[in-house]
Amino acid sequence: MKASALALCCLLPLLLALSGCAQWPEPGAAAPTPVQSSVGSKVAKLAELQVGAPYLYGGDTPQGFDCSGLVEYVYGQAGLKLPRTAEGQFNETPRVDYATVQPGDILFFRSDTGSLMHVGIYIGSHWFVHAPDSGKTVSTARLDSEYWRGHFLGAGRPGG
Repeated sequence: MKASALALCCLLPLLLALSGCAQWPEPGAAAPTPVQSSVGSKVAKLAELQVGAPYLYGGDTPQGFDCSGLVEYVYGQAGLKLPRTAEGQFNETPRVDYATVQPGDILFFRSDTGSLMHVGIYIGSHWFVHAPDSGKTVSTARLDSEYWRGHFLGAGRPGG
């Protein structure tokens, strides 16, 4: 009996890790609060489900999204109401540091002149989902790429 109990104690952490129940935070990231972890994870998964949807200026449904419409729609599906515009989303979400960005956080990007121009949803491991531009589809991009890191304006955590 002791051997089977020992095997269970040794195998349980491995099984949890393989099943996705145990996750290590990204380097430099603060431990998520249980509420943020749950909501953020749901938002990130809902955002990923929209990859491939067409870009449509003013769009806020899976038939077509612009960047802020995608954010509003995904958060709405998660049960949180956000403003429709990027500016409204920026103004109504508490800021979080780049080093502590967690899945589900909203990422804000600036134009070359410094004004707010784009939003996306962080999904983890330096990736985010966004509706990039006319003629393209909702897709993923690397937050730490030269372009996006250079245009990063800030991050927000609704309800945070």
